[in-house]
Amino acid sequence: LHAGDLKYEDVNNDGVVDDNDSQPIGHSTPKLYYAVNLNLTYKNVDLTFTGVGRAYYEILLNNKYFTNGSGDNTYSKFVLENIDENGMGGAYPRLTYYQVANNFKTSSFWLHDGGFFKIQNIELAWNVPVQKLQWWKGLRGIRVFARGANVYTFSKIKDVEPENINSGITNYPLNKTFTGGFKLTF
Repeated sequence: LHAGDLKYEDVNNDGVVDDNDSQPIGHSTPKLYYAVNLNLTYKNVDLTFTGVGRAYYEILLNNKYFTNGSGDNTYSKFVLENIDENGMGGAYPRLTYYQVANNFKTSSFWLHDGGFFKIQNIELAWNVPVQKLQWWKGLRGIRVFARGANVYTFSKIKDVEPENINSGITNYPLNKTFTGGFKLTF
């Protein structure tokens, strides 16, 4: 081990840092699940909003996006932004050509606040006033709308989805979907 490698506490005070010094860390189950569902209407405009969130728990950042500093020269944005370039104590263990397994063991270094709030669905719609539809016989209404799904996630964890940190890395990503259209009522 060298300067820039992670250091661990000798919890049992036997003079050796090994697996006997392991102890439980963090809370991997959210203590709070919550959701918001809003339906607002003003004149002929409708806004529908659904958001979900989780709070008071930690996520272990242990996928390839966070742990790819083992010398393969294909570093993620996270690694490049947190690397210790000048030896002054960066937020990431030192990069080496050969993997230093010590730096990637499960520890509180890799544990981060997993709380998030996601705008899951949002729709903005305009219901065209009936008096403007007199030119089209039999038409009772037109609704013009724009929708989004998985629009944005507010989280302290950047660049990955806190709901599933492997999506887009080793699993299929959670897609953002935007649609628009109109509905005719006869």
